[in-house]
Amino acid sequence: MEDGILHAIVFDGEAVLTLAHASQTAEEATRLLDLSEGVSCALGRLICAAAMLAQRNKNESEKLTLIVSGGGAAGKLLVTADNTGRVKACADQPQATLPSQKIDIPALVGINGDLTVVRDNPLGTEPYVGMCKLVKGDITRDFAAYLVTSEQQPAAVALDCGRKDGVLTCGGMMILPLPGCRRETLDRIEKKITETDDLLARFHAHLTPEEMALDLFWDVGVKPLETVPLCYRCDCSRQRFERGLISLGKTELLSLAYEGQDTEIRCRFCNKTYHFSPEELKNMAKEL
Repeated sequence: MEDGILHAIVFDGEAVLTLAHASQTAEEATRLLDLSEGVSCALGRLICAAAMLAQRNKNESEKLTLIVSGGGAAGKLLVTADNTGRVKACADQPQATLPSQKIDIPALVGINGDLTVVRDNPLGTEPYVGMCKLVKGDITRDFAAYLVTSEQQPAAVALDCGRKDGVLTCGGMMILPLPGCRRETLDRIEKKITETDDLLARFHAHLTPEEMALDLFWDVGVKPLETVPLCYRCDCSRQRFERGLISLGKTELLSLAYEGQDTEIRCRFCNKTYHFSPEELKNMAKEL
């Protein structure tokens, strides 16, 4: 199945479904960031959550950042996404493991912290920041809790990421009731999510997100609308890091230059390294 984010109407028009398949995207994050298996599974869930939530952004220039900081072995996990399906991610401790060597996402993430959502405003005003306390550390229930407490949007959420026979599978879905949704329909939504067992096997068995949605929701009314491509895309560049160096000021630039060695900067989202020679730093300082 190709990575993508499907939008659909379900339960005969009383709710909307967002279904994300992110296996290739999570695999790319794992490769670029050199993630341990456990951190890969945790970050994969967060990638799905951020990608689905970013679909609510008003335009392409608006960025959404989802941050989980629970005090666990993996440290802070962060994913940035936009509404075109482009995501990038990082982890404070990409190689974190547990003494038992088992994949225990709550133990890796921790529960003594927050889930934070930052929506950048393309107009340059203060970004919107929403936050809620972590409730389980499994990202799935934490994300659902955020939607209820910070965005006043009850939702049924399922997220999972894992490797089987050497293949990483990652996906998730979010069902949001529309205004006027009946109480009995809310109960049916919750039942549908809880009955959808082995989510990864279902993603692995279908060719497209639309095919999977039709298979899962045929009995409650489903109307697929569109599918947005999903991919890992780091937008770092030499020019961007150069601007960051210039922001340090003339004194700091000259101090780095007189050390006589290249200044090395590594992108935390893709591990690409940029080198700036002492002469380049001096030229930057001259322009200030």
